Amino acid sequence: MTAASSTLLPIVLYLALSFVVALWAGKLSRKHENASGFLEEYFLGSRSMGGFVLAMTVVASYTSASSFIGGPGMAYTVGLSWVLLAMIQMPTVFLTIGVLGKRFAMEARAMNAVTITDYLRVRYGSDAVAILCSLALLVFFVAAMTAQFIGGARLFQAITGYPYEVGLALFGITVIAYTALGGFRAVVLTDAMQGIVMTVASVVVLLAVVQAGGGMEACMLRLKAIDPGLITPTGPKDAVPQPMILSFWVLVGLGVLGLPQTSQRCMGYKDSRAMHSAMIMGTVIIGFLLLSVHLAGALGRAVIP
Repeated sequence: MTAASSTLLPIVLYLALSFVVALWAGKLSRKHENASGFLEEYFLGSRSMGGFVLAMTVVASYTSASSFIGGPGMAYTVGLSWVLLAMIQMPTVFLTIGVLGKRFAMEARAMNAVTITDYLRVRYGSDAVAILCSLALLVFFVAAMTAQFIGGARLFQAITGYPYEVGLALFGITVIAYTALGGFRAVVLTDAMQGIVMTVASVVVLLAVVQAGGGMEACMLRLKAIDPGLITPTGPKDAVPQPMILSFWVLVGLGVLGLPQTSQRCMGYKDSRAMHSAMIMGTVIIGFLLLSVHLAGALGRAVIP
């Protein structure tokens, strides 16, 4: 078996497992359709998410190519200052579920809304608002999803050596297929699986980088020798100034509430207990994950200057 094939095998197995989860979710969906209706089941999984699944689907929806490629790459460039900046995202799950969660879910149930556009149409009593919202989602999500597919395909190409187009087609077809097969239930279950894989992988990568660098102390000393700014809160030559940190906090602290992919999750949990559990679990998990991947990026500079 070649090196490329041995790297490709786990990816294929992972994608196959995603299909299995989607088929299982589709089977569950058909059981719940009669009780809750097709639309509520397909778009919200009959509002039955538990705390762990809710936490993991918000984590997996929020973290993206920027969290695993762009962010660690910037941490490699400007050092620990970018790790500090990235950790501002830690309250994301807590804010999204805590601020929107309970009220959003209650009002959506009362309105019988199953999507963000449904909610806005009933809330403002205007079809025009719903149409504008739908158009905005189409336009901006095309750009957002394009970035995710490109990031995944480039990473696939770099790791396996196979053409970029193969990775793009593989990821695109997989995502479309499991979403079509199982709807929201398949999405959140595969998100939960992906969240577990991402968390474990981030820890493994961090440990591997620290080991390759001869330990944490050796890595820090090497970063200081390369450029003392790499271990300061604002980075080399003030690359991450305090106003930028503040603006990023505002963007993440407030702007995250407007992300439709995470707001949609607030409509699908089953009860208040699930919501409160998800707030705690999601905050801990996303903080741990973001710290691991960005710290690995920063310390990577000590391993490969």
